[in-house]
Amino acid sequence: MTKDTRMTWRRLLAVPVTALVTVLVIALAGCSFPAPAPSPGPSVAPAPEFVDPSPPVVEESERAPTPAAVITIHPEATAAALDALSEGGSAADAAFAAAAVLSVVEPHYSNLIGGETSALYFNSTAEDIQALEAVGPVGSRFDIDRYRSQGPASYGLHQALVPGAWDGWMVLLEAEGRMDLDRLLEPAIALARDGHEVTDLTASQLRDALGRGAVNDAAQAVYVPGGTPVAAGSTLVQADFAKTLQGIADAYAAEPERDGGIVAAREHVYSGKLGKRLLSAAREGGATFTAKDLAGYSAEFKEPLSIDYRGHTIYQSPPTTQGLTMLIALNILRNAKLSPKVADSAGTAHTLIEAMKLAMADREAYIGDPAFTDVPIRDLLDPDYGERQFARIDPERSHQWPIEPGLEDNTTTFQIVDHDGNAIAVTTSTGYQFVAAGDTGIMMNNRMRFMTAGDPSSPNFLEPGKRVRYTGNPYIVTDGSGVRLLGGNIGADTQSQAQTQQVVAVLDFGLSAKKAIARHRFVAYATPGSIVPHGANNNVAIEDTTPQRIITGLQRRGQNIYLTSGPSGAFGYGTMIEVRDGGAKFSLGTDPRFPTSTGKVRKPSGE
Repeated sequence: MTKDTRMTWRRLLAVPVTALVTVLVIALAGCSFPAPAPSPGPSVAPAPEFVDPSPPVVEESERAPTPAAVITIHPEATAAALDALSEGGSAADAAFAAAAVLSVVEPHYSNLIGGETSALYFNSTAEDIQALEAVGPVGSRFDIDRYRSQGPASYGLHQALVPGAWDGWMVLLEAEGRMDLDRLLEPAIALARDGHEVTDLTASQLRDALGRGAVNDAAQAVYVPGGTPVAAGSTLVQADFAKTLQGIADAYAAEPERDGGIVAAREHVYSGKLGKRLLSAAREGGATFTAKDLAGYSAEFKEPLSIDYRGHTIYQSPPTTQGLTMLIALNILRNAKLSPKVADSAGTAHTLIEAMKLAMADREAYIGDPAFTDVPIRDLLDPDYGERQFARIDPERSHQWPIEPGLEDNTTTFQIVDHDGNAIAVTTSTGYQFVAAGDTGIMMNNRMRFMTAGDPSSPNFLEPGKRVRYTGNPYIVTDGSGVRLLGGNIGADTQSQAQTQQVVAVLDFGLSAKKAIARHRFVAYATPGSIVPHGANNNVAIEDTTPQRIITGLQRRGQNIYLTSGPSGAFGYGTMIEVRDGGAKFSLGTDPRFPTSTGKVRKPSGE
């Protein structure tokens, strides 16, 4: 396919060539590249201009290769990404391979076809950062009265948004990929066809989903054969999903050129044979999106949000994601005196908790789909606003629900750095259920459960065509020499709170990525939750590894503490890559809460 033809396809989809549906963060980590200049205040970037104090930036092909790094929640996904890199693939290729495998080995968290995705992308040749959005809207046939009668808390295909993830992956591969799509799908196809070992996590999540009524008949045929849930250590075969992935690979391979193959793979899912089967199964299960909704969906690149924090620039995805929440919190915290000396004090923990409560209150009041609501980004990230919000924090007392906003008017995450210095951080999700679209094997999202049917004044109120306030929001941090950190955390409302704590742990407390991810966490619940029934209370969940003096000090300040431990829903899991020595070294933050979390570094030689 020629470049002109490729542009015509994009215009037909009414989306820029650079559009992307996934939540990916691709950043340059390594080599001699100039970094984005730290922004003095809030930025709804054009992606930042670069200062070039060093020798001229050479083309990617001229760069000396640097080590590559991959970190995911599952060793099979890590291996697939490393294989792509070893064959000369880019971070985009490796991310796609990992996402495909994760759709097989952790089906309860994500699906590269039926899910939604959000990300930031740094291109090492263009030297810019863009936000990538792959979040589909509520179907055009949605009716609020019918939905209320079904029960907003229920599970099933009626909760599905238009699936956005696949178009995002196609746009990403078109713009940034090098390898053939059918080759990248091979590891996932093999694992689905031949079987893979069920992890403890998948088995426990399945049991929990069964107890909640969150497994439909099509999914039970695969995951509860003969009425018995698949057990940890057993071999799980997903023959239907293997056939679906193989059908996509065949559609791609039937075209003589790579670009034409990507178009064919996209059309196969959204309007071709697979799309028709997916739509039929979804509609039979009560989904409200139509053939026109499905075929007309397109992903897009957006300008990222950014603020300066401790001499670094923190980048986040804009609305419709909740990424702004993390920046609101950091805008408050840059007024606090944080350092390694006070890292484990009750006063510091109290300040962090209160800043997150205020940020989450602003999220609830202001953040939604910008096509439906005016999100006051500049006001929320204004340094003066951060100072005023910081002044609301009483060092000896805690805010209690309900908290007034300040202005006056399930998931998986992984990161990759390739040998050319491109880097990608991805957060992608279906929304924590086992609901399949008929015999396609595609696990569908339930993201309408993350919107509200009760409050028409909410920026996240359910309406046809509106996109959910998507909880996935990975981040990139740069300093004067380039990308410093990239990472993410899963767990709905946990994400912004945990990610803020992890970035503070590195930039303020001086911890490595490994120690920052392992560090004890908190999650405050003093604002309505994203997931129906959107409950709120004054509890603060804290891990039982937190020093007792901190817990006692927080309780004295009025924090309603309860202790928990392990890979609970309160904390999810996080991953982070810290880039050191211009990309020559990495600190990999895998999460000890999840034993399958895997990170590996690959030398340029592949040794």
